[in-house]
Amino acid sequence: MKVRFRQATEADFDFLNKMHAACLKEHVERIYPWNPDLFGETFNPHLIRVVLVDQIEVGMLQLLQCGGELYLGNLLILPRFQNHGIGTLVLKNVLEHGQALNLPVQLQVLKQNPAKRLYERLGFISVGETKTHYIMQCSLALKFGALSSSQRDSFWQQ
Repeated sequence: MKVRFRQATEADFDFLNKMHAACLKEHVERIYPWNPDLFGETFNPHLIRVVLVDQIEVGMLQLLQCGGELYLGNLLILPRFQNHGIGTLVLKNVLEHGQALNLPVQLQVLKQNPAKRLYERLGFISVGETKTHYIMQCSLALKFGALSSSQRDSFWQQ
């Protein structure tokens, strides 16, 4: 499986908006009403990378360096591509990227989202919570070895 990224563009809006709803709507609606306009109100393609597997668009990633941490704003994989190891591979490499920068990775996950189990499996721990989300962080002390350092560097350059 060959996972790559490409920078999102304005032309990706419809695809990304549909993916956002397909991945999150059911979890959000357990807490409060779904706002179909929210993604459009916050859409900034410069902050999003489209995840590709074998040249097929399967997900999106928002990763920001904020102060002393990497903040994972979103890692969404289309439902039909979930449970195939794609999210795990991307997340392992996000963690390795954080380790290379000597920065912890932080994220928020809805309390009802089963993705929390993936985050815990990869070493994230809860460091706080809001009424609706767990705030999780991982400071990587291990190397996962999902990609060699040269592959990892090219993985993030795309």
